[in-house]
Amino acid sequence: MKKLIILICFLFFKVGYSQQNNNVKYVLIPLKYDFMDVQNQFRLITFTKEKLVDLEFKVFYENEIIPTEITNSNCLLSINVEKVSSFTWTKLKIIFKDCQNKIVFESQEGKSKIKDFKTAYTEALKEAFVSVKINEFNFLSSKKEVILDIKHKITDQEKAVKEPKIIELNTLLAVKTVVGFDLKDKLENVVYNLFSTSKEFVFIANKNDKVGVVFKKDINWFFEYKLNGKVYSELINVNF
Repeated sequence: MKKLIILICFLFFKVGYSQQNNNVKYVLIPLKYDFMDVQNQFRLITFTKEKLVDLEFKVFYENEIIPTEITNSNCLLSINVEKVSSFTWTKLKIIFKDCQNKIVFESQEGKSKIKDFKTAYTEALKEAFVSVKINEFNFLSSKKEVILDIKHKITDQEKAVKEPKIIELNTLLAVKTVVGFDLKDKLENVVYNLFSTSKEFVFIANKNDKVGVVFKKDINWFFEYKLNGKVYSELINVNF
């Protein structure tokens, strides 16, 4: 009887922890929005992170190492800020997508009439963030729930397969080799060496002195490796 009570308590604790963990919203931030000329122009990327942290999101930059316990159990949101065409106003809109590339939240337009670009973009983005409410997201944070959900719907990811891929400046290019692929940056520097395995989307990989595995999960590629007894997961922006 005592063992049964302990087991029930353990199960309640585990379920409670899982539900709490699934309520956490994790967000990937790019280093550059499409309308920017350089990374973090006008410090808008930094400003975005500050606002998301204030809203109690857990935030990672797209080139940041993400713990495997997060990538394995959560569907990471991605954020983008779009510039809305206007002659007299600077207008920005914030869009959140889930790991299936489906829009889960779209903000109201933030706008500014100030002529100084830095001030105008900051003011417009700040106004757009006013409408961002974390509790209003139509988002299933559990990956299992997302997988069940897409069984009954045609996702944006499936539609996107028919559309051409847009290669961004910070996207790595996969170059075929005898043993697999080399992932190169825009300066033709080899960042990762990939070695083919028996599985199509799994590669043995090395990056500098790190040896691990590169694999595809949902629509994203990750490099996982072990360091000092702990496993790390690094998001890779790559075009094969």
